[in-house]
Amino acid sequence: MKMQHNYFEVARTVDLAAVTSFYESVGYNRGVHSDDRIMVVRADRRIIGAVRLCEDAGTLVLRGMYIAENLRGKGIGVRLLEYTSGEIGPAECWCVPYVQL
Repeated sequence: MKMQHNYFEVARTVDLAAVTSFYESVGYNRGVHSDDRIMVVRADRRIIGAVRLCEDAGTLVLRGMYIAENLRGKGIGVRLLEYTSGEIGPAECWCVPYVQL
């Protein structure tokens, strides 16, 4: 079995359709907005994880953290959060996680 190389990046405007498609595949239906900052993780150019940073009443909020179901439990989500933390920098950011997280 070929080992996939994962890479992390901030999604670009041209990626919004692919991000939306990924979110639909994992059952997340909150939508993607053009002013969201979205971090993605890819394997062989395919999005396998995403998280959104959104402004809500002047507060930065982390939303929509998902990893493809068949790849959960492999540390990809932890690495995506580490990457996202670097993008957040010193700003205050809130998150209300699901119980399993």
